[in-house]
Amino acid sequence: MQSPTHSRAPLSSSEVAWSKRAVARVALWMQRNTPGIYQWHAARENHRWHSEVPFSPLLKPLKQCRVALVNSGGLILDDQQPFDLAVKEGDCSYRVIPGDADPARLVVSHMFYDTDNVELDSGVMLPLAVLNDFAADGKIGSVGPRHFSFSGGIPDPTELIERYAPELAEAMVSDEVDIAILTPA
Repeated sequence: MQSPTHSRAPLSSSEVAWSKRAVARVALWMQRNTPGIYQWHAARENHRWHSEVPFSPLLKPLKQCRVALVNSGGLILDDQQPFDLAVKEGDCSYRVIPGDADPARLVVSHMFYDTDNVELDSGVMLPLAVLNDFAADGKIGSVGPRHFSFSGGIPDPTELIERYAPELAEAMVSDEVDIAILTPA
């Protein structure tokens, strides 16, 4: 006798999003209530993907440097394509945020962290106004013409490492960026 097959239709994007939100809530609960277990798990996962980090010394004074921001908080402009939160491996793509972007047009396309503060003030994740103040005060040379946003929560960063990170690096070289400040979610 043939055994019955249990086939199920693929999950809809809303079911996948609900599932990922549930996992994110559990992770946030663990982080707050069982920090030791959370840190052990995070270290185990990080070990899978991290290798030696290259070091590049700063070759000129900060006052002469052009600075750009790279965030993993899923910030996008209201007219940009949201990150695909249903992709099992994680959406490794990025969005370009112009240096003169209106902060009121920034929205969050991310579900793996508490976004309340970012929704109130996008500057906590993408501090463009602070960078512009630093440039005006002569603390940095200038602000890059564009900044970059990723949606964190990427379980498999292979495509990020092999495709998008080199693209981003080329874009920053083209923009003559000396320093990239990473603002993780």
